[in-house]
Amino acid sequence: MPIEPFNTLFYRNCYYNLLFPILTYFGISVDTFMSHIIRTYELHNSTLSNRYIITKSDSDIFNDYGLVSTDITIKSNHFFDAVQSEINNGNPLIISLKKKGKFDKLLLLVGYDDTLITAIEQKIPDVLSYAIVKKPINEIMQRHIGEEGRADLFNSQIVFTRYCTTHKGANETISACENYIKNYTHNKAPVEGGLELFKSWIKSLEINNSPLYCHDSIKALDGIINSCRVAKEIVRSSESCSEMFALASDVESGWCFARNKLLKTFLSKNILNSNLSVVLETLAMIYDKERKLLDKMMNW
Repeated sequence: MPIEPFNTLFYRNCYYNLLFPILTYFGISVDTFMSHIIRTYELHNSTLSNRYIITKSDSDIFNDYGLVSTDITIKSNHFFDAVQSEINNGNPLIISLKKKGKFDKLLLLVGYDDTLITAIEQKIPDVLSYAIVKKPINEIMQRHIGEEGRADLFNSQIVFTRYCTTHKGANETISACENYIKNYTHNKAPVEGGLELFKSWIKSLEINNSPLYCHDSIKALDGIINSCRVAKEIVRSSESCSEMFALASDVESGWCFARNKLLKTFLSKNILNSNLSVVLETLAMIYDKERKLLDKMMNW
């Protein structure tokens, strides 16, 4: 089975959007992997943002499914041979790339031919644009080593991560949705605490009669929307969770509407009371749906 890009949703950071094709390739459920992290809210300097609560580490999940990740260091003149060997053995690789001296991008290596590496790459930053590309081996080595290693390209160190499986992973005994709900019931207090922060943020908007506009606050709302999509995707996987899916869908669509209204007001630099009133009504609806969703989970 070929390894395909994952463009369903953003999950935490770009590493996971490259890890998920690997999980699928090895027959590991992406929904089950995501169900080990639950979402709530946090508030810093008047900016509301998403907070993920980790209920199980990546390494423990890997162990459950017999997935092994190993960092490998090799001389650059042996890199292409190593890539060929690993891919021939069915082991995808992730390598980091530099820009202006700092690692800023990851590449998933999945195939090769005479001179080109087949990889999965995010084409446009902050956009679901993961695609299969072909890149010269020298270009990958140069971007990994950086400008400082250009003069000694074939005598430098390359570090990449190999993913393989023992095929001795645990069988899934409960669905992703059931596992997600279980993790919520074990973390009710921090989730409720996050909801109260959300409620206080809404109150601050009412008192100030205007939201605080800045690039970071809009980006934080994007993070909230992404987390809503993760939750919706997980509960979608079970027919018994249809009511929760409907509530999760309402929360996501509400945040999308509120975010777009706030962004338009921000870009126009014209705070309209009517716009803010609509946003406040939408935020109150979101809070109500979030409470109902949590109650459904607690009583499931």
